[in-house]
Amino acid sequence: RLRGQEEAGVETPQVKMLVDIGGGVLKAHRQGATDYGAEVQALVVKLEMPRMGAASEADVDVCEDLLSVEVEGKYEVEVPLPFEVDDGASDAAFDRRKGVLTLTLPLRAWTKKAYEKALAKRVSEQGQGG
Repeated sequence: RLRGQEEAGVETPQVKMLVDIGGGVLKAHRQGATDYGAEVQALVVKLEMPRMGAASEADVDVCEDLLSVEVEGKYEVEVPLPFEVDDGASDAAFDRRKGVLTLTLPLRAWTKKAYEKALAKRVSEQGQGG
């Protein structure tokens, strides 16, 4: 009996998806769009969840091209992602005043490139140390 009443209180939060093209520039993601005038580094997903008290309440699961967020008894949503993201490098921040959870999900292609670049730099620095 009680379970059914709990589920009635579960809402789908408002979701806003942005793309981070570097240098602190965020652009609104448009369905099906791929060209943003610069390379997309990360997806930034903002979820309006005013009934949530802290980021730790959110159970966030990222599986390459699907994001699912659940706050037990309060919110539940699945968001298809337009790009494949690196789930190991994601970051979450909760603005309690605004009730907005912001998830930053770096693109897999971007983190791979950044990692290779850092590795190449380290190798060249070691080579010059001789």
